Amino acid sequence: MENKNKNLLTLLMGILFFALIEGVSAQAGVNGTEQANVTVQVTAVTMIDLNPTTFSYVAQPGQACGKDISGGLCNETGNNYFAIQVENVGSWNITQIWFNASQPQQNPFGVGSNAYVDPGNFIALTTNETTNDFYFVDKKEFPTVRNIVYLRDPDGNMPANLTKFNYGRLHNASAEYFYMLENSSGGSTCKANEISYIRIGLNPHTTTAIGSTDFSTLPSVNYIQVNLTSRQGGPGNLFAVGNISAGPLSGYAIAVENVTCVVRFAKWNKDFPFDASAANYSFTGVLTPGDSLAKKMGILVDNGIYAGSATGQLTAIAVGAA
Repeated sequence: MENKNKNLLTLLMGILFFALIEGVSAQAGVNGTEQANVTVQVTAVTMIDLNPTTFSYVAQPGQACGKDISGGLCNETGNNYFAIQVENVGSWNITQIWFNASQPQQNPFGVGSNAYVDPGNFIALTTNETTNDFYFVDKKEFPTVRNIVYLRDPDGNMPANLTKFNYGRLHNASAEYFYMLENSSGGSTCKANEISYIRIGLNPHTTTAIGSTDFSTLPSVNYIQVNLTSRQGGPGNLFAVGNISAGPLSGYAIAVENVTCVVRFAKWNKDFPFDASAANYSFTGVLTPGDSLAKKMGILVDNGIYAGSATGQLTAIAVGAA
């Protein structure tokens, strides 16, 4: 009996011994670790992400579309988008942002088709997503396609003397502002280095009101005069430029193209010839990586635009700095 108990004790001690060995082995396996270092050098790069990338509208001539836009009669039809967002997806701070908008390459009026219509010319943005100060990015206007018989030029002639003056209108949805500039070359050809001023009517022309049409005499309650100076950006790149500081179009920079007499009204474009003008950067400050900003967006469709679908582009440009 005593031997039997000794054998049982020996067996139990053996089982306990092997259990302890297994436990130690398992514990040793868990604690046996090693680390590897991973070093990443992130390069400095300026990158932005612009969204949404598609806006769609259905509008009539003279309509304004967009949330909180003055006189707005329609909204974006795809997803009811009302703003555009710019995100810093790069690796260092962004200090300046501005925009370009596509423009018609030829006069879209009086041609009997929508071949030259570019909706980039309709785009308006605000300062940010909480304000309602809609301005065109860079609105391109062509000389009028027909003589407007009820406009009086700075010399008092009605209709205007086209051998000395050139004129057109800023299309702002249903409101249009006539403008007139002295053109020593006459006709449809302008010499930007000889244009000293542009006069812009204070009251809009609409389907129910004739607006400001008398550009004679100084001073005047009918128009403002913006003095222009020539600005050369290289061979064949000459403009007459100035800043509108009064009246309903205050805040725009203005540029008259050499030869073509095309007039551009810019607010959010700081590219030449507006780099030294009162046109604004859409953003200045510090936009850190991973942060973003937004701006309300709308369109102001010109009166007299031919029916049909067309597509334009809005481009954001960013400057990065350490």
